[in-house]
Amino acid sequence: KNYQILFDIRSHWAKDEIITYIKRGIVTGYSDRTFRPDKEITKGEFFVILGRVYNWPATNSDKLTIEDALRYAINNGYIEGAYKDLVNAPISYREAETIMRKLFNSDSFHWYNVSAKMLYEKQYKSKSYFSKDNHMTRAEAIYMFYILNEWRY
Repeated sequence: KNYQILFDIRSHWAKDEIITYIKRGIVTGYSDRTFRPDKEITKGEFFVILGRVYNWPATNSDKLTIEDALRYAINNGYIEGAYKDLVNAPISYREAETIMRKLFNSDSFHWYNVSAKMLYEKQYKSKSYFSKDNHMTRAEAIYMFYILNEWRY
């Protein structure tokens, strides 16, 4: 029940999705008892969530690490670049859309559909409305993966 002590998600628009992913061991909070849902998500964090949701292989443990996920993403053509340059870099909505299209091997994924669902269901207006080059938040990424897998987008 470690999600109960994360005081910054109690009234957050993506609280339910965040709690679901914490319970499943896909994401964790920080040691200061926060989750920081509105913090920009890094490429490392994005790929570890993606890898855990889609069961990418872990190398040395039961749980996929950021290093495992980024190396898998680089080696399988989801993203280009050096690990050290990617791990802490924020990810844009446009980049996430491209990655998800590669994952699904289809151009049918559109970030706009996710952001429209956020607005309609959660009354949350994503920064992507202003530009898909803006950076995605931790909560937005979790919400996207949640609806893609729970609701079969």
